Amino acid sequence: MRKRPAKPRAIFRAVALLLALFLLCGLSGCTTLDAFLDSISPAPENSRAVKIGVLEPLSGVDEKAAQAEIRGIELAHKLYPTVLGREVELVYADNQSDIDIAKRRAEELRDLGVSLVLGSYDNLLFLAEKYVFEDAQIPAISITGTNPLLTVGSQYSVRACYVDTFQGIAAAKYFYEDLGVDSVAIWKQRDDDYGSAMAQSFAEKLRSISGNENAISMTMEFGADQEDFEPQLSLLQTAGVQNIYMPCSAEKAAKLISLCREHGLHYFFVGTQRWGDEDILQYGGDLEGVTFTSVFDEEAELTERAQVFREAYAAAYGEEDIPEAAALGYDAYLLALSAIETAGRADDRQLIMETLYSMRGFAGVTGDIDLDANGDPIRSFIIKRIRDGAYVYEDKAEPNWGDGENAPLNNVAPLEENLIDAAIEQLKTQSEAPDGAGDETPAAGTAAE
Repeated sequence: MRKRPAKPRAIFRAVALLLALFLLCGLSGCTTLDAFLDSISPAPENSRAVKIGVLEPLSGVDEKAAQAEIRGIELAHKLYPTVLGREVELVYADNQSDIDIAKRRAEELRDLGVSLVLGSYDNLLFLAEKYVFEDAQIPAISITGTNPLLTVGSQYSVRACYVDTFQGIAAAKYFYEDLGVDSVAIWKQRDDDYGSAMAQSFAEKLRSISGNENAISMTMEFGADQEDFEPQLSLLQTAGVQNIYMPCSAEKAAKLISLCREHGLHYFFVGTQRWGDEDILQYGGDLEGVTFTSVFDEEAELTERAQVFREAYAAAYGEEDIPEAAALGYDAYLLALSAIETAGRADDRQLIMETLYSMRGFAGVTGDIDLDANGDPIRSFIIKRIRDGAYVYEDKAEPNWGDGENAPLNNVAPLEENLIDAAIEQLKTQSEAPDGAGDETPAAGTAAE
């Protein structure tokens, strides 16, 4: 049976209904015909932007401290703006340096459908967000967080920076493998979780690799408010100590090292990343030759990717000295892209997370990164030394994987490089523009306000 043609009144009703839907959509935020059509007929998956959340303190007490890792993320995004042939959209959320707000912003990013989240700066802020993403099965990458708890008991959290205790392992390897030293004293602050964790991992590793059960010649502690160090200085001198591992703050280290040298005790001191982060040189005193572990030094990383990063950073920000956090932010973004590219799709968060956990042989600007089953990197580390009042690159050491199942796998998908030269030229042009002319604001239309 042939259908009768639609009556004019029916056609009119259909047009009126579509018009009403269009007007309603306009009132609810769909302000264009394209948006309206997309709302009733979504674009195919491969034509949509891949959303990566950036959850950071864009305001509040941590705003300034977080700026470096945000710069690194944004610079990497300018140089590598696509993945799987699709545009990458950074979706910003401001946790305002507040734990409670951080949880709410994490929920908002979850609802916006991001494939993965970068940040937040600060261990406590990341911990506040971690469980939201865990429940939603969204991968999250901590950029500069070093607290072991960030990845403990989680199936969806990894980090770009090494865990605190790995610095103790790195220092032990430096003493034994580079310097041939198998007897070291430990001098740390009493009732300090950071120093205690470092000291324990250092002692265990030095005993293990040296085969010397007496590798730790002595352990001394000082109080947070202690002023008189004469008894400890006498004890050090009597014991015949030559090398000291000191996992404490830069301020305390500067005071104790200078005090030793004032008493004619010229020991070889090795410290932690905190000495660089907190700028131990600002406290003055005799610190020549002092050494500490670190993650990044632009002079150490001579790969093509590192050279591109250095050139692009100088072009974008007009600065030659690159903060460690900026390099880690850059690597975290590229780590995310590599995981998505290797997974082959952006909408399968579980597959992306599995890819991150099995990541081996990722060549970052801060060195090679291999993520273990906990999501913590086993990575190269840098040794810096103070010479003539400046931080100087001393050495670089790679992790020893050995043979067998733990050997690195080259499973990192290549990233698209074709836009880099043009992007760097654009960055140079922006940096030469009048103040404010080249500034960009976060994607307010998609940010979690």
